[in-house]
Amino acid sequence: MKPITNKYNKLIWYVIGISFIARFFFAYNLEFGNDEVYYWLLSANPALSYFDHPPLLFIVINILSFGHFIDAEWAIRLPSLVAVSISTWLIYDIGKSIKSARAGFMAAILAQCSFYVFIISGFFIIPDGLLSLFWLLALRSAFKFFDKNSSSNTKNLHLLYFGLFVGLGAITKYHILILWFSFGLLVLYKTIYQTSYFKKVIANYRVYISILLTILAFTPVILWNVNNDFASFKFHESRLSFFGSFNPLYFFREFFGQFVYNNFFIFILAYIGVFTWKKKRFITASNYYFILWFSLPLIGAFLFFSLFRATFPHWSAPGYYLMIILAASYLDDLKKQSFPKILYITIAFTSILYITALGVIQGGLFINNTQTVDNSKVEDDVTLDMYGWSQFSGKLLDNSKDYPTNTKMIVANKWYNGAHIDYYLCRNTDYEIMLIGTLADLHEYQRINIERGFKSPPDEALFIQPQRAGRDPFELYADTYSQITCIDTINIYRNKVIAQQIKVFLLKK
Repeated sequence: MKPITNKYNKLIWYVIGISFIARFFFAYNLEFGNDEVYYWLLSANPALSYFDHPPLLFIVINILSFGHFIDAEWAIRLPSLVAVSISTWLIYDIGKSIKSARAGFMAAILAQCSFYVFIISGFFIIPDGLLSLFWLLALRSAFKFFDKNSSSNTKNLHLLYFGLFVGLGAITKYHILILWFSFGLLVLYKTIYQTSYFKKVIANYRVYISILLTILAFTPVILWNVNNDFASFKFHESRLSFFGSFNPLYFFREFFGQFVYNNFFIFILAYIGVFTWKKKRFITASNYYFILWFSLPLIGAFLFFSLFRATFPHWSAPGYYLMIILAASYLDDLKKQSFPKILYITIAFTSILYITALGVIQGGLFINNTQTVDNSKVEDDVTLDMYGWSQFSGKLLDNSKDYPTNTKMIVANKWYNGAHIDYYLCRNTDYEIMLIGTLADLHEYQRINIERGFKSPPDEALFIQPQRAGRDPFELYADTYSQITCIDTINIYRNKVIAQQIKVFLLKK
């Protein structure tokens, strides 16, 4: 082993360790966001698959939390914390194979500066943490298969691994299946220069075993959909559209979101690498086109979808993993004796941004701390999705002894506020929650209501109305309840200032 490679093989563990500690700090100190608390709910109410998500993340949550025996936020977030730690090593290893150990090391560092990697995948408990792990495992196997330096045994083994990892990724999040499309495109591209390449690949029976492995891993989702009128597939189909009304606003939001989520420093460096490669040739042609064919289809697909439908930038973000490696490979060629200044600038800027973000959420930094209960800024303050729910729960329990009712039933109209109430109030008390509404508003709560034995709205219940994203109970339940009375107003303080008020209503038939 070369001394320089051995050096980075050791240094990468410091990057992984520091990243884990930093991400654990965030995971420990921040309350759940809307999606996260809903994923806690799904993991606490297991099924073969789910209306809006495949099942693997929720299985892993149960394993790492010992069946919710440890149910704190940091424990529920462990799958993401662990997955991105492994993913960081995979980025290093793939980068080392594509360019050099130094490039792989810089790619691992740059990845921590990606908001998608460090935050969304890195400690938020959403499917992207596990998706990133299987995405990178599949990319590593695909590289081994296409690498001309790999032995036949290595190629065949990693071809099978590729199908398995894509399948496991698909029961985490469906769009990893596009990697098979990328695989096919690269085979066709290589056939242009080597006419027998296509025949050679399709003659390899392991290709079909690999596809079968993907299908077998995906079987729980297929079976669930067959038994549930393909509800999950229909739900996700409704979120995307190949054609429809053209809306440039959606496109620019997706494009700008990719620019920001993946860190604009990385975004710019990656595309500089794309457009200067022909002149500089800082990696081999084979590796360059491997990166493009396994990156651009996903990135381009969601840019295309965004012409017609609203998309979320993190959907396309896995496509940037190889682009991060391309950016690092470009930097590796700029300066051989030391790391380029832009790497230090990116690290410093991103570190400041991470610390600032924590200050904004926990301390209301830069938010108008003189806001009153009538200030519309409360409604637009997304940081309140991750702040104040523990405080609310404690105050309601203290105040409830003075409520003009003994009911422990709560009704809600939406999965996200409902799941917050479920986790922060109902989970460790004798309060219960029932959601009333359409499938579009309830999602898996429609099933969970039945499993909890709730068949019709209770005669008497509480309704919780946050100032942020709360609905008027008179609009929702005037036809169900004849008496709707506000019995409490709970002030949520942040940095000694009221951040929002949460009202408690008593509903009676």
